Formats: sequence, structure tokens, C-alpha cells
Amino acid sequence: MTPLRKSDISKKLFSEHSVFDVLRTFESAYPPPLTAKWFSFLSIMIALVFSGAYYSSEPILEDLHKVSESLVDFSGLLVGALFGVVIAGFSIFASSLQPAILLRLIETDYPGTQANNLTFIFSMFIYVLATLFTVFAAIFFYKLTIGPNSAILGIPTKISPSNHASSAILLIFISLLIGQLVFVFSILFSFIWNLHQILLVIAGKQAIDAIDQKKPR
Repeated sequence: MTPLRKSDISKKLFSEHSVFDVLRTFESAYPPPLTAKWFSFLSIMIALVFSGAYYSSEPILEDLHKVSESLVDFSGLLVGALFGVVIAGFSIFASSLQPAILLRLIETDYPGTQANNLTFIFSMFIYVLATLFTVFAAIFFYKLTIGPNSAILGIPTKISPSNHASSAILLIFISLLIGQLVFVFSILFSFIWNLHQILLVIAGKQAIDAIDQKKPR
């Protein structure tokens, strides 16, 4: 392994030029496409099948609003709590960094990627936060456009869609939101595992340094 030089630091740490580059760095550690995307897609397809069967029974729009409101409220509480968990995990990791460990993380690449370990770890946190943010965006979209008090489906107007069309829109939204939540849980499973491995690596390096210091000279 070539020792890290000062001139290499900017190249190692600032190779990404946008948030999307950071997200791709995290995904590059997995066989494409990301497994979580398959789980999400499968859950959406299953939800759409059940939604189609439910739609054929001509559901009452008010009942669908109750279901969607419950799901949206649950999603908001869940994502808000997970934001705290992710930030706490990042704080634990940041507080564990020491100069020797930091140098080692920058010098070595994460297996299966061309990104160094430190960049990959940071991209992991950003990926999870971005995933949670998409759920917040979906909730905002729901409240603004298709919720029971929204401008499109909530307030009756001359241009409002029919009850059948409104029911279809709500069922599609519910299916997509379920897929988003499945994706969040899949990513969090990976996040917890990676964080566990990272903390073990840091602890192992500290243990090795402690052993070396105890050796007689």
C-alpha cells in the first residue's frame, strides 16, 4: 500500500461533485441493482395487486383517506425517529476517529469500490439521510395535493377528479409509499451492519495500538 501524501488528500476526499455522486459511491459497493430496490419494487407490485382488487369493490373515498392518513402519520413518526438514529450513529463514528485511524481509512479502499473507506462511510450516512428525505417529500406531496385537506382531492371544486379517480390516485400513492418504507427498512438493515463493521474495525485498530504500547522495548 502506497503511503498517503498531502497532495493525495484532495483527490481522495473531494472526488464527488454532487449529492448524486455521493449516492452512487454507496451503491457501487453492491451488485447492481441495489437489492433494496428489488425489495421495494416487489412490495409496490404486491400492493398494486391488492389495491386493484380493493378498487374493484368500489371503496368509499373517506375510508381511503383514513387509511392513507394513518400510513402517512406513521411514516412521518418513523422517519423522524430514524433521522435521530442516523445522526447519533454518525456522531458515534465521528467521535471514534483518531489521526491514525483517519489516515488508515483514507489510505485503504472499501472492498469492491474505488472509493476510500472514509468516503464510503460518509456516503453511507448521506445515502440513508437522502432516503429518509424522499419519504418526507412524499408526505409533503400528499398533504399538499391529495390528502383530505389538500387542494386537489380534499377541497371539492369543479375541476376535482371524480371519486373513482380520487380512489385510484390514493391507492397508487399508498402502494408507492409502502414501497418507499420497504426501501427505508432495507437500507437501514445495511446501514446497521456497515456501522457495526466500521466500529469493530476502529475498536480493533485501537486494541492493536494498545497491545503494541505494552510490548517491552
